[in-house]
Amino acid sequence: MAPEVETERQLVEVTIPTPILDVIDRSLARVLKKNLNEIEVDTNTAIERDVKTDETARDAEAIVQDGRKAIKITKEVRLQFTRPIDEGKKKLMEEVEKLLAGLVASNSKLNQMVMARAQEIKRKEEQARREYEAAQRAAEAKARAKEERNKNISLAKGGTGEVKPVEVEPITHPISVAGMRSTTRLRSIPDVRPADEGGKIQQAVDDGIRDIPGVSIYQVWQFSVVDAKLVPKEYRRDVRG
Repeated sequence: MAPEVETERQLVEVTIPTPILDVIDRSLARVLKKNLNEIEVDTNTAIERDVKTDETARDAEAIVQDGRKAIKITKEVRLQFTRPIDEGKKKLMEEVEKLLAGLVASNSKLNQMVMARAQEIKRKEEQARREYEAAQRAAEAKARAKEERNKNISLAKGGTGEVKPVEVEPITHPISVAGMRSTTRLRSIPDVRPADEGGKIQQAVDDGIRDIPGVSIYQVWQFSVVDAKLVPKEYRRDVRG
């Protein structure tokens, strides 16, 4: 929906003191001794008479010539009225373009900065996802290798090879936090702060600790909506907690 623009009811008043038809008819009368309506009537009458004889053909040719002159004169009169309007419109458009030049340039630059930031955030998210998936695969491979070693050790010692499964080492992974003006968070994000007495857990995380029993430590990307009109419909549902 286009934004509402407040305008004055009468910005420009165009006054034509002499009706254009009067000017056209006076011009035609000087050249052809007829007005526009009379020339049109003559043309239609000639069409009804047809041009099957030499006489009607000669008359029709003369009427065609009069019609061509009438069309040319009428357009010339029209230009006398419209040319100043067109020139005024052109000058007004040029002035408006000059007036908006600075804003258009700066608005475009700022929009490019916003889009560049969005692309950088997207790039970092993708990089973090790839790093997490690679680390997860490595942790799983490490767990399988350790379990295989334990099985071989058991067999070497005469055991059955039945060993306790090796748990995969937990990997810190990124979670996107969608935010509207940095105030809204998804309810699905675990909140361990009520159990964080005295802020000790948060302080430990700030100090670089990444493994605390009973605590999931996440890398969090925070987003702010920069243009609500561009947000897809599926993300517009209220998710406030």
